Amino acid sequence: MNVLEKPLEECSFAEEQFDVVTMWGVLEHLLEPRQLLRQIRDFLTDGGLLVVEVPSFDCLLVEYLKAHPEQADRIIDGWGHVTLFSVPTITRMLQEQGYVVEQIQSLGLDIPTILRYVQTADPAAAEHPLHRFLDEYGQPLQDCLESMHKADMIRVFVRKA
Repeated sequence: MNVLEKPLEECSFAEEQFDVVTMWGVLEHLLEPRQLLRQIRDFLTDGGLLVVEVPSFDCLLVEYLKAHPEQADRIIDGWGHVTLFSVPTITRMLQEQGYVVEQIQSLGLDIPTILRYVQTADPAAAEHPLHRFLDEYGQPLQDCLESMHKADMIRVFVRKA
């Protein structure tokens, strides 16, 4: 496998060279993510697959972090996430760049991350009944967030139109 460690604009890929492109944690770091999506589209074969994963700004974890900004070390960390997404915004952006959405997944660690934040901020909180409840039943609640597309990560599978 030939791995290139340089910016995309410095690569000399042929048009329609790739059947699949994946981008995990890339778009949220770009001021102009649409430009990269257009470039990737040119490199994909007709019907080629693009899989994108970005943090979701529309999730329980972000709501918690808005109330407790001193604990923000993910998603709204301010150190590198310059573009924020929700399911509708990433979907619209991909469609506007000539992709057809095949599947959207919402996944994440909202409940475990919030429990970790609370326990770090106040170790005695681990004994609170709500903390114990979330510790025991957090996974079904996380599953519910994911089914509603309200978990902290969005993964989108799209094809070049």
